[in-house]
Amino acid sequence: MPMNPASEPTPPPFEWGVQLLRPVSSDQARALAEQGLDRVGVHLPWRWWEQARGALDPTTTDWFLGPLREHRVPLLGVLGPALPHLLPDHARDVDDPGWIDRFARSCSDCVALFPDIDAFRVEGELNTAALERAITRRRRGRSWGRPAFAAELLRAATGAVRAARPSARIQITVHASVPGWRRHLNHWLEAGVAFDRLGLVLQPSLLLPDPQMARRVGEAVDQARRVVGDDVAVEIARIGYPTTGRRFSPRAQREFLVIAAEEAQAAGAAGLSWWALRDQAHHDPTLGYWTPSQERRYGLLYFDGTPKPAADELRVLATGDRFGTGRTA
Repeated sequence: MPMNPASEPTPPPFEWGVQLLRPVSSDQARALAEQGLDRVGVHLPWRWWEQARGALDPTTTDWFLGPLREHRVPLLGVLGPALPHLLPDHARDVDDPGWIDRFARSCSDCVALFPDIDAFRVEGELNTAALERAITRRRRGRSWGRPAFAAELLRAATGAVRAARPSARIQITVHASVPGWRRHLNHWLEAGVAFDRLGLVLQPSLLLPDPQMARRVGEAVDQARRVVGDDVAVEIARIGYPTTGRRFSPRAQREFLVIAAEEAQAAGAAGLSWWALRDQAHHDPTLGYWTPSQERRYGLLYFDGTPKPAADELRVLATGDRFGTGRTA
């Protein structure tokens, strides 16, 4: 007997998001609230709120979050990643036998410190950890070379978040532009890592300027859904297109965004988040590791806040209003 269409479950709405890397003013936060975004990703660095072991102080992070809270911007809190400039000095040795337990406890503490945040990303694309240790030195410590270490870390950290806030939405991410990512994902599932959303990180136009490279989004979503099944939502957690030099133009960035969004929605993804809101003016000397200059040009806005064409296109995609200026929060 055919199901009554009126009784069929309504699919959840597609979520639009952006990653915030730098503080914003109250006016900038209000603009974000008017763009129709469902999630703004914000880092909650361990170093910011526990510089001295056992002394939790959220003052710095509260200052960062203040304008966003003022305008009720929905947030996705990023726990980690465990990079040297984000770890407190007392927790930099990831090879310490008790480090995973300490990291998991920090996740639990962070969830308790910021009760208004209801969605968390735990760590970040750990299938690339070994490469990052060997090539860019973003990861420090021998442990990152062991695939089992990533699975142990994710299992402990996601479990800590779930215990601290059973209602929180938990996301983990995998870099789907790196060969072998499905093998890593299967290993994490076999290890018992539990999460609500899988976020895919993609850089299809890292080397080639053709916006049509965004067609790879749909294929990646399909592959991920075959691995995690129907009980876990799959979304594009990080994607971008740089505007640097003559080959990577702002117009091409906008075209890339439109194609990526179409592919994600057609493949049944739960959402798409752009990396990042604003360009960086220069290399950040606090990072302590190598980054290509292209990494600083993925923003929807130039460093001075001037919007690129993709900024308005994301508003149009999120609100459906081609000729408006946004929506009131």
